[in-house]
Amino acid sequence: MNFTLPAKARPFFKTIGDQRSPRWLMFDSWYVCMLVGVRARTLGAKDDLEDAEFNPIYPDDYKPQADFIAGLLIDAELDRKGINVADKASVEREMILLLDPQKTTGLSEIGVELLNRYAVAGFAKLDEVMLPPATVEEMLVRYAGVWTGGED
Repeated sequence: MNFTLPAKARPFFKTIGDQRSPRWLMFDSWYVCMLVGVRARTLGAKDDLEDAEFNPIYPDDYKPQADFIAGLLIDAELDRKGINVADKASVEREMILLLDPQKTTGLSEIGVELLNRYAVAGFAKLDEVMLPPATVEEMLVRYAGVWTGGED
């Protein structure tokens, strides 16, 4: 499985995706949705993903963040499943399930699927509290409001 956008995210972010400067990638859309979902520890439905996968690997700007993203996923899954971090065997099982060092992303198929499902839940939250942004700057201001709980 590759990175896949939530089904309704593409039209939501279309205007800023068309903007040339600053440049906004569809992967940026996936990333901001994923962060909100991971933070809430909420998975969305796999059925709410687009049919087409849009990115098999991290774009260049995200490659240095691969370990960070994997760490976010592991932390979220341990928390969501109620796994005590002192239980080394359970943590190791979870890491084996979520990671695959042979993949360019470092994530297993299950790990990518879970991140996509976190993106679905994150998009649902963004769609609930904000209108589609007209500019990248507007997106970042509104996103900061969502992130800090002000939800402006």
